[in-house]
Amino acid sequence: MFPLHSGHGEAESLVILALALVVVGAAFALTREGWSRVGALAGVAVGAGASRLALSVVGVHGDATHLLGHGLELSALVVVALAGYYALFDARSATTTDL
Repeated sequence: MFPLHSGHGEAESLVILALALVVVGAAFALTREGWSRVGALAGVAVGAGASRLALSVVGVHGDATHLLGHGLELSALVVVALAGYYALFDARSATTTDL
């Protein structure tokens, strides 16, 4: 059991820990600028997706892994949406003005 809080059992603690790691990674990515931000968000999404795939490959079934898998799936989708938003609307390519 991961004793993150006295009111949460093993399954809930595992989900909270995984989602906290994704949130911290996304928060770090959002401190970047331009395309670096998009790349960092994509990296967090790939990490969450790879963790989800690794969880399904291991094939351990239970309440904790089921909740963890869904949490990672949703996290990956949200981070991909953030990366898409910043890629489409906020990332500016660097242009030189030297003539």
